Amino acid sequence: EIDSFHYERLEIFLDPSKNENPLKILQNRLKKLGKNAQGILRMEGYYNSEVLGLTEEELKREIMRLCGDRCVDVDKGFRCVDLKIIAEDDIVKKFMKKLEQRNIDEERRRDLFNLIVKAMLELKYGGK
Repeated sequence: EIDSFHYERLEIFLDPSKNENPLKILQNRLKKLGKNAQGILRMEGYYNSEVLGLTEEELKREIMRLCGDRCVDVDKGFRCVDLKIIAEDDIVKKFMKKLEQRNIDEERRRDLFNLIVKAMLELKYGGK
């Protein structure tokens, strides 16, 4: 534990295939934040609002509430995208099933997942 004031990075990457609750992840990370520290939150990735029960805006508000004055620039560090619309797409489901069957490391899996998500967002919305 550092005795003087300092900043600590809180980096959280959401992976909807893991079915993790981003709010619980954040709560655990905030508990570990030193008493003299202020967090610099960076939360990014994808989640399914149907599973979590929160829209992007609601999730952002809840994250800001949880952080309170423990983190700075929460608004800037929030880059989460709701995949509800594309998560139910048959192409995405097939891709995810094949991706889960492959023996590849987490970083490569995340890169491939991000690629398919960006492609699907481009097809559905012309980009996001």
